[in-house]
Amino acid sequence: MKVKRQKTCRRLMQLYCSSFNFREPYQLVADGTFVNVALKFRIDIRTLIPTTLAAEVKVFTTPCVINELRQLGEEYMGAVLASKRFESRRCGHAHGTSAHECLRDLIGTDNPHHLMVGTQDKALRAHLRTVPGTPLMYLSSSVLVLEPHSAETLAHVETAEKVKTGPSEIERKRLAHMMTVTSDTAAGAAGVDVSRPAMPARRKAKGPNPLAVQKKKKQPTPPAPTKAAGKKAAKSKEADAAESGNESSSDAPAAGTKRKRDDAEAESAPAPVETESAAAADDAAEADGEADGEGEGPSKKRRRHKNKNQKKKKKLLRELAAEGESGEAAVAAGDDGDA
Repeated sequence: MKVKRQKTCRRLMQLYCSSFNFREPYQLVADGTFVNVALKFRIDIRTLIPTTLAAEVKVFTTPCVINELRQLGEEYMGAVLASKRFESRRCGHAHGTSAHECLRDLIGTDNPHHLMVGTQDKALRAHLRTVPGTPLMYLSSSVLVLEPHSAETLAHVETAEKVKTGPSEIERKRLAHMMTVTSDTAAGAAGVDVSRPAMPARRKAKGPNPLAVQKKKKQPTPPAPTKAAGKKAAKSKEADAAESGNESSSDAPAAGTKRKRDDAEAESAPAPVETESAAAADDAAEADGEADGEGEGPSKKRRRHKNKNQKKKKKLLRELAAEGESGEAAVAAGDDGDA
């Protein structure tokens, strides 16, 4: 048997399985003509049919078929004996019913038992083609043939697919209700009086979408100043002032005569009176300078010592000036007493 014929039979049976609920093992009902031709060509139906369909198949016959073969005479006694080897299916007919009518009644109008029919009767096959979902088989000499799908079978499959993909009864009711609602709204828009109340107008959104607007970035607040930060700022200001003083002193000429003249002018000029607060401020500045001097470089240390010496010198000049003023005041007071 060719592989192409087997694939064709399997493809044809696949439609019966998917659309008409055929299941293995398939059930085939054979009439007397089918059994007689198989016996004539020495074909074993019980092995040929499963091989052709590539599936398990059970072959049946009916009492009406066996009785008809017996009535045909001794020529069909071999077919009678071969039919008795198959399982007999109850048909419920009285004695004397022909095989043609028996198989027609067994299949009915929709083949409820999912039966396959094997027959050589062309009239019976023509009638069973009108029943959707009925596979038909016959023998062409020694070749077993499965008929292609009939037009009624294909039409039934198409309608079934439309029912599956189409709307159900509940969905149809909903669609009809929606159509009436849309027609009412259209009539109301045209100015026609409608019994149903109009739908409330939908509120429009005011302003931009808050989810689409970018949030404002918070500006970082400056940290509150602490005591340690204030002290550091004061020390840095004092250090800057000291550096500027050193730069100005380094720019002065190095001539000894001008320095002596400046010292003489400073001695002759009246020195300001030093107060206790000024002296305390100088002492505090010296203490801060000593504290800040830790970890400084050699050049910075030299500048600091130089400034310190200048301050000491100015302090001595102020003290001398203050002592001179106090002596002059004592002499003046003595003169006033003598007078």
